[in-house]
Amino acid sequence: MATAIFYQPFDMTTFAAWAGETISATSVQIVTSNGVQNQSFDGSFTYNLSGDLTGGTVTRTTYFVGGTGYGTTIYQVSSLSLGAPTLMGYVLAYNNDATQNYLFSGLDSFTGSSGDDVIKPYGGNDVVNGKAGSDTVVYSGARGGYTITKWGDAEKTLTVAGADGSDTVKNVEYLRFDDQT
Repeated sequence: MATAIFYQPFDMTTFAAWAGETISATSVQIVTSNGVQNQSFDGSFTYNLSGDLTGGTVTRTTYFVGGTGYGTTIYQVSSLSLGAPTLMGYVLAYNNDATQNYLFSGLDSFTGSSGDDVIKPYGGNDVVNGKAGSDTVVYSGARGGYTITKWGDAEKTLTVAGADGSDTVKNVEYLRFDDQT
């Protein structure tokens, strides 16, 4: 179960695998950067004698903007237990869809920032809290393929059930499907 927290407004539909190159690789952290965007991967990692990643587990990843000294935290995804070679293979090949599917294939939790977020839960029964701002949750497929149930509470809680699982959604202003918002 991944736990994603957005510290700054973020749009998961424009997500790009973290461009750049590996600038640091230790037994507990890998950092990729393009000089402005930085992604740290924390966990435990093993390498062969040539320095190539051969094993390990990613337990957390954090995205920063603002130079190689990290900068402003945009989001963090924790509570992970992902094979490091698989995840880094997707990331370094710029395979955005595979990266997000691998990160968010389980029972995940998404917490929005104080701004306008676009959140895309993947398979599994997820929990989405948009918090403040004008937030949108994006689903795969047509609106007719989903059942939406209102809870009637002050946080505007809904259950959205369909092809992407059965999600609990609250503090979200818009639901976007392939055929309507």
